[in-house]
Amino acid sequence: MYKNFENNIKSLISTAYPDVGTKEFYRWESINSFFDGKNIKLKEMDGYLECDQLRIINNVFKHAANGYPAEFDRINEFKNRGDFHQATFDFYERVKPRIIVFIRNLVEEIINDLYVFSEARLSSIVDSYLERMDEGTAEKLSQNLSYKIRHRRTQSPNN
Repeated sequence: MYKNFENNIKSLISTAYPDVGTKEFYRWESINSFFDGKNIKLKEMDGYLECDQLRIINNVFKHAANGYPAEFDRINEFKNRGDFHQATFDFYERVKPRIIVFIRNLVEEIINDLYVFSEARLSSIVDSYLERMDEGTAEKLSQNLSYKIRHRRTQSPNN
């Protein structure tokens, strides 16, 4: 299940941000860091805890010979170390719907990152460019944007 989850995350990143390489995203911290840079706070999203628990369980299965990490004991289904197969089944049944919620929320956050521009965000973009541009270049950018907007309107099939 984790590999499927990881592949879905990488696919979302590749589709939404085609210039971003996903090779380093086998590390959960790299995924978190990438989205933090986009102001998408994974740790605050609904379902994050279950996704992180799935990662922990996956690592336990992959590296069981190394013993169980302390985080393993914080996952309810595995606290008592009873029937491991039943605990695994119960765990997957619990986290599966939460992971779906997490992915849906992540898709929504990515869409917001790519296509929603609040006044504060627009102001931040403008400030970022103005810090690096002289007045003449900033004026050219403004004119170019205005031209492209007018040109796009005249090319629209609704006009």
